[in-house]
Amino acid sequence: MSDRILIKFPESIDFSDFMCYNAKDMEKIYTFTKEFDVRYTDVDYEDRLKPSSVLSAFLEVACDNADNLGFGYDDLRPKNYGFLVSNIYFEVEEPVDLFDKRILTETWPLAPGRVLFFRDYRIHVGNKVKIKGSSRWCLYDLSEDRILPSSALDNQDYAKYRTDHCVEAVWKIPVVKEGEPVYTMKVGLADHDHYRHVNNTKYADYIFSCFTMQEWSNCNLKSFGINFIKQCREGDTISFYRSDADGATLVSGYVGDECVVAARLIFTERV
Repeated sequence: MSDRILIKFPESIDFSDFMCYNAKDMEKIYTFTKEFDVRYTDVDYEDRLKPSSVLSAFLEVACDNADNLGFGYDDLRPKNYGFLVSNIYFEVEEPVDLFDKRILTETWPLAPGRVLFFRDYRIHVGNKVKIKGSSRWCLYDLSEDRILPSSALDNQDYAKYRTDHCVEAVWKIPVVKEGEPVYTMKVGLADHDHYRHVNNTKYADYIFSCFTMQEWSNCNLKSFGINFIKQCREGDTISFYRSDADGATLVSGYVGDECVVAARLIFTERV
């Protein structure tokens, strides 16, 4: 005779009320990872991963993770809301190059402030973390052209979010405008994303073009921070200025007299 007791529950019971998770389970839910091939088009002329490719990997996993958590592009589109990234920062522990072949990019959101949403990243090659990064985002009402408070996203339990930052980001970037521009370009069709403004990764390529091949060849990029100040669109001409200050190189992009993007880069000498 069986010693099992059969208990029949009413069909109306919602079993989600009985679900419980430990800290590791919750970390798995809110952490997202994705592997990418390192393609020939992702690297510079010396086979090192370009800053724009780092940003691209960050933004891809951020969007995928947002889809999984219920606040992705398709979730927000019916309200005509969208997330716009305002700042990105990363530090390079060791350069990623073409011969690494594959990277695993990891991301997780953190509880937001009043208007800013936060997200961290790590890029792994095998068992080694080579790049650590962070970003800040705003929820935007595209119809009314205004930033929304974080409370407008009402389907998240922030108490369950991870709380660990993997890098201490430098968000404050001075703007510069000294002498003549080191690089000037006109925004065209290929620069735009689905929000009809310049895609954030494009700015990293513009900033990359503010350096000579000789300069880039003599050093390794240690950290890169970029603040997106104002959206640029087709027909805008962006002029970039450079200046060195306190061990960092500052690059600012202007449309006319208005600064639209600012970046801060720190280099180490190549051994």
